[in-house]
Amino acid sequence: MRARDDKAWTEQLTELDADETSRKFRDFLLFWIDAIEKMQVEDPDSSLASITSKALAVAEQTFGYLSMEWIAQMLFVITCHWDRGEELFESLSFIERRLVEQASAMKLVELQQQAANISEEK
Repeated sequence: MRARDDKAWTEQLTELDADETSRKFRDFLLFWIDAIEKMQVEDPDSSLASITSKALAVAEQTFGYLSMEWIAQMLFVITCHWDRGEELFESLSFIERRLVEQASAMKLVELQQQAANISEEK
């Protein structure tokens, strides 16, 4: 994947290596992103949102069904870290953007809880 910020992407990958569930998430995510990038080369005239949807279908054929929660979380990670993430976010439908925004809000709550736990430990 062509990352917007290599250091932040490396940190994200480290986080996604924490346990078996995280690794499954990571493997699906990386496959999906690779499929998007390959399809872009093969069909540069298609919209980014359309290619992303097609690539998701290919990834699900390989890894199996993906819940909406995981799709939202993956879209959040893609839009945050991929070098074309902002462009992808802008090309998403209203509903798809809402899913990404909700995943973002959930991540923020998680980070706040982690920070609170660290403060309590001190």
